[in-house]
Amino acid sequence: MTSTDTSTAAVATEESGDTAYSIGGLTLDLVTSGGEALGGTSNDTIQVHTLDFLHIDGGDGTDTLELAGTGQHLDLVALGLKVEHIEIFDLGQSGTNSIKLDLHEAETVKDQPDETLFIRGAEGSQVTLVGEGATWATTGRRVVDGLTFDVYHNSSLESSNTLGDVLVQHGIQVHQV
Repeated sequence: MTSTDTSTAAVATEESGDTAYSIGGLTLDLVTSGGEALGGTSNDTIQVHTLDFLHIDGGDGTDTLELAGTGQHLDLVALGLKVEHIEIFDLGQSGTNSIKLDLHEAETVKDQPDETLFIRGAEGSQVTLVGEGATWATTGRRVVDGLTFDVYHNSSLESSNTLGDVLVQHGIQVHQV
């Protein structure tokens, strides 16, 4: 793992030959299989080059997990707690990456339940929303930082309960299973 330092605080610990980094307000590159990335108290970006990682924790702040390769398929349903405290999933600019999540992941992968979960990426990127007996529907659009996002709401929640909503950048292909 490599990092771009924008802060003076960095802690590294050695565990079984693997290095786990805890850094605040940085860009972390996770390139090694079995690696671990631990964000700090600032807004961190974790660039993932391999999906064979041990654990990713964005820490506090608004944290981004970016798929830095091509043909990467991040299945949050299968990974469970291996990914936590992430508010923005960036599928990269290749247009070949995808993410899969269900309502449970949409509600729990963030720091706090009331935070918004964003998925952004290039045209051709794909999002799979797992319904588990419910359906996902678009309930509108929001413009955030100059980007337009389609708001997806799960039918198992009351319409006034937006805690599980997922904002997907307009133009990304969305599938339901």
